[in-house]
Amino acid sequence: METYTETVYRYVVEYHEELPEQHKAEMRLNGIDPDERWCLKWSFLTLEDANAQMESDIELDKEICKKFDIESHTTYRVRDLGETKHIERTAWI
Repeated sequence: METYTETVYRYVVEYHEELPEQHKAEMRLNGIDPDERWCLKWSFLTLEDANAQMESDIELDKEICKKFDIESHTTYRVRDLGETKHIERTAWI
């Protein structure tokens, strides 16, 4: 099976979606805690770049919600992984 290396830089921008209760219940049945499920969106070498991208994402989210008159259920954060990570992944295609 073919593999590739994914590089995740030290500072990551992650997001969390607040889900409907039915979705949360299904995730819990599968051993996933939906309240602690953060998804990687971006990674950067510097904290400043990560913070700038997070602020940009927050503003874009606000614009989309305003345009379509919907409420946002997304929370963003910047997290310091301590170092760049290199992760070996299996290519599924």
